[in-house]
Amino acid sequence: MVQSNQLQDAFTNLRKLRPANINFSSPITATDGTLVSDKQGKLRCWREFYQGMLNRQPINPPEALHEAASEATPTPNIPVSSPTIDEVHKANSQLRSRRAPGICGITAELLKAGGACCTEWLTKLISSARLGTPVRPTMIGKRELSVLGEEKLE
Repeated sequence: MVQSNQLQDAFTNLRKLRPANINFSSPITATDGTLVSDKQGKLRCWREFYQGMLNRQPINPPEALHEAASEATPTPNIPVSSPTIDEVHKANSQLRSRRAPGICGITAELLKAGGACCTEWLTKLISSARLGTPVRPTMIGKRELSVLGEEKLE
């Protein structure tokens, strides 16, 4: 009994000796070779690093690429018209389920569960995006919006 109390006291005293906040310093090297350990300095170093990484001068394509492009013949049989409802339905059915949604947050399961009205909505959306016209809520029926989880129009 005495030993367990002594052990408990030892852990209590150890906790008192340990500082409440443990700050880890991970210095980084600046472009001039000096070590930087303060927060603002680190942020400045990382900003400089990524600006240099992302803002590079464009690379001129090699002459062989220019020659190949000038000798290439255009393919006239590539369709440039808006997709049909059947094409959108086929593409929708080929989406993989249980994958992370894109930037819009709409999952493949939701698009598939929408059925024909969702396919029509997607066709309208793709056609309007292709033509560069903004999508207005009046273009989309109330039923399609409720299927996609948006507010219902009155």
